Amino acid sequence: MLMPRSLVLGAALGLLIAGNCGQAFADDIVGTTNGGSGKVTCNGSQCTVSAGSNPGTGTPGGGGQTTTPVGTGHNPAGPGPQAPDLKLPKMPIPGLNAPVPPAQPGQPAPPAPPSPQEVAQTAVSQLQLPSPVIATNPVGEQIVGVPSWLWIDPASWAPVSATAEVPGVSVTATATPQRVLWTMGDGSTVTCAGPGTAYSTRFAPASASPDCGHTYTRSSATQPGAAYAVSATISWTVTWAGAGQTGVVPGMQTTGQITTRVAEVQAVVVNYRS
Repeated sequence: MLMPRSLVLGAALGLLIAGNCGQAFADDIVGTTNGGSGKVTCNGSQCTVSAGSNPGTGTPGGGGQTTTPVGTGHNPAGPGPQAPDLKLPKMPIPGLNAPVPPAQPGQPAPPAPPSPQEVAQTAVSQLQLPSPVIATNPVGEQIVGVPSWLWIDPASWAPVSATAEVPGVSVTATATPQRVLWTMGDGSTVTCAGPGTAYSTRFAPASASPDCGHTYTRSSATQPGAAYAVSATISWTVTWAGAGQTGVVPGMQTTGQITTRVAEVQAVVVNYRS
């Protein structure tokens, strides 16, 4: 029997679907033609075509069947009967019947740039503020009742700046020294508006400092190590400016410390006769 071309194509389609779905296409593909019927049966990779009952074809009695392997070539007997109208059975096809997933959301918007205040914090953290270097006169031991001169290294009394930048924002922070708080170790404190004046020989030996000094009234003999702990703390005012904004950062300080002995000079009265 001539194998109808449509029937062969239908069988091949059934085999392709079975292979792609990862399962044997064991169900029959059923079609009809001219009141008759036919089917394609696939077993693994082999499919056969069977013609069912048809009043005008087949063997006498209307029940003749011809089985033709798919892919065996053309039929030399000539044109066969009209190709059947094949109807594929309904079957789930994984992947094809699955719902289409929703579109992925777009990439998140880039984060906003840091604010000027945030950049200012970075600039302030980069400030390298010096600790004061303490000097006194008399050099070494101080003497009860004699004025002590107090000063710090002038190099530590100068503005300090630092700049922080991010794309689109640049902020500069500037720290300026305001005052020095001296803690003298005997319970006294001295506040000086500047670094103090360094003593020199142009001043009288017993003179007091013009802007920053202290006079001890008792010795340090009773203190640990027989010395007073003396500290000088610089208070800084920090301002920042950038991106059209300004601000102030309070409370920044740096401290230096020394120990100093304070001696008490005893006057000795000697009865002198010439």
